[in-house]
Amino acid sequence: MSGSANPQAQPKPAGMDLVHLALPQLPAYLMRQRWYPAKDSGVPRVSLVASVPFPAGDGQAVVAIWQAEIGGRLPVRFFLPLMVLERDVAASDAAVIATLPDYPDFVLVDATASDAFVRAWVRQMEAGLPGSDAGGLKACNAPAIRTALPEAADWPIRRGTAEQSNTSIRIGQDAILKIIRTLEQGVHPELEMNRFLNGPGKFEAVPALLGWAEFAGMTVSVLQGFVANQGDGWSWLLAAFRDHRQDDEAVRRWIARLGQRTAQMHDALGVETSDPDFQPRLATREDIDRWSGDLDRRLRQVAGMISAPGLSLDGNARRLADALLERQAEITATANAWLADAMPVRLTRHHGDFHLGQVLVAGDDAVIVDFEGEPLRSLAERRAMHAPVRDVAGMLRSFAYAAATVAQDSGDAEGARAWQARAEKLFLDAYLGSLRQAPYRRTFDNQLRFFLLEKALYEVVYEAGNRPAWIAIPLQGVFDVMTPSESEGGSCRRSHAMPHGAEIQPDGGVRFRLWAPSSESIEIELDGASRLKMAAQPDGWFELVSNDAKAGTRYRYLLPDGMKVPDPASRFQPEDVAGPSEVIDPSAHVWHDTQWRGRPWSDAVIYELHVGAFTQAGDFRAAIDRLAHLAELGVTAIEIMPIADFSGLRNWGYDGVLLYAPDSSYGRPE
Repeated sequence: MSGSANPQAQPKPAGMDLVHLALPQLPAYLMRQRWYPAKDSGVPRVSLVASVPFPAGDGQAVVAIWQAEIGGRLPVRFFLPLMVLERDVAASDAAVIATLPDYPDFVLVDATASDAFVRAWVRQMEAGLPGSDAGGLKACNAPAIRTALPEAADWPIRRGTAEQSNTSIRIGQDAILKIIRTLEQGVHPELEMNRFLNGPGKFEAVPALLGWAEFAGMTVSVLQGFVANQGDGWSWLLAAFRDHRQDDEAVRRWIARLGQRTAQMHDALGVETSDPDFQPRLATREDIDRWSGDLDRRLRQVAGMISAPGLSLDGNARRLADALLERQAEITATANAWLADAMPVRLTRHHGDFHLGQVLVAGDDAVIVDFEGEPLRSLAERRAMHAPVRDVAGMLRSFAYAAATVAQDSGDAEGARAWQARAEKLFLDAYLGSLRQAPYRRTFDNQLRFFLLEKALYEVVYEAGNRPAWIAIPLQGVFDVMTPSESEGGSCRRSHAMPHGAEIQPDGGVRFRLWAPSSESIEIELDGASRLKMAAQPDGWFELVSNDAKAGTRYRYLLPDGMKVPDPASRFQPEDVAGPSEVIDPSAHVWHDTQWRGRPWSDAVIYELHVGAFTQAGDFRAAIDRLAHLAELGVTAIEIMPIADFSGLRNWGYDGVLLYAPDSSYGRPE
């Protein structure tokens, strides 16, 4: 809002009780606001929690926190500062709370609609304002504010047009102010997550923290650096589909970068710290039981909503809903089985509401924003430790929504689902390949399945209450995670990404990584010819990404004294343990076991098998060809003796020296 006063207008009102003027008008005003979360419960009763006068240029303003009470629901506290403006200056009707009968040229508005108020608010952050001196209003800043905002400047103020649960305002060229509307006692996740990631976490793919304000013990606004961008990931990907660019190299590269940035965020949140709100810990039995109980309650809530007579569903949605009702007990049992096989789980802080709309496309980079968590959850839930894989599940569900949106617009459901599978693989491969410590894949997969199911059920509840026409998307998501064979044709590709060794990247290049803390430099030799210098990384690591290498490339590391050595994390040694290592693509193998659910251990008849001694040929293929013979004998399980690469042609397996590579005398890894 900007503008100058009309010289013929009546004098500006002064000394008015803005709180008294606002109170009778606020119930109706709240029902018109996108950020008010309880509109579906009817018109509330509103009372004042705290207020303090605030100097905003030559205007009269009050900073205020209110409470809305609705029968049958917990009270909602919200931040809504007040200000009197001239009617022609208050150009947005949505910001007007009340008219002033005695002053027809003026209106009472949400003060954040005033440029003068916003500038004064930000200047308080610049200066710093201790709470004890300002009626509980406290303003703080970070060092980065000095470079982001020119001193004594009349910064341009621009307001976003997108509907959000908070209010975002651009300040000048390099800052953005988030007004937090719905409040709870304590520090807000948006503030503490940004403060930690900008500080101890040392994570660069988030906006810089510039300042924040607190009132009555609650965070009411956060000032961050503005990130120049081409839009959020959701709108950017849908635009790529409209232009038929969804499989362009730039899109593939960005999805992979998103996976890398997600891994880096989780690594940053997983560092050891003296801050008890961010110190990681292992999940307890109580945590697992709580997740199981929460999912069971959510499933029963879904069942009640989709069977309610007032919910009208089309043919496909009704078919999926009926199938869910029939398989409710199976879903619960399967989810509990996943959890039972998902331990140990390391808990950290996480994003909590991670989807494509929470990521900015900044050139080739992915910048992660909006750390407040799912708005419908309590502050305690949003600040709690959780499994980081929950964020991964949220992003995969976002890819599913993008594909479903494209399918609805284009009619090409098969093509959209195929793109979804490619995007998910790009993201997951990059994520797992970028973590400092790669997870045990079976444990990770079970955690991921559980949280994909949890997220899909959450989405069913949301769509039933807000967009019933979309409810088939999360219902399908439930069955995709329950029965992957239906969407994968009974087969799949798997790979266990490692933080070291040779890893094929989503763009086709190969990342080589070696830990050599006693060496000042390391080179790598590719196919016995080209020698390339590896880049030194923190903690003794050396890394190189080569677009000339591919699956089948042979390589060795060159130490400073000229010695050539194989990769300690080699996946295959075609010329024995002292020869060159070979780049292997684990995802090249197609698995056909998606329907396998195991068998009771009480049925186990175990045969210990040594690959080299089991058959005359002494290799994997010959052993595979004899499995039917073992089954005829009554054997139900085999225990394979160690196969790690050893020197020479035969070994009992206890002298393996390259633990990730099966010995070449037994056959290739494929």
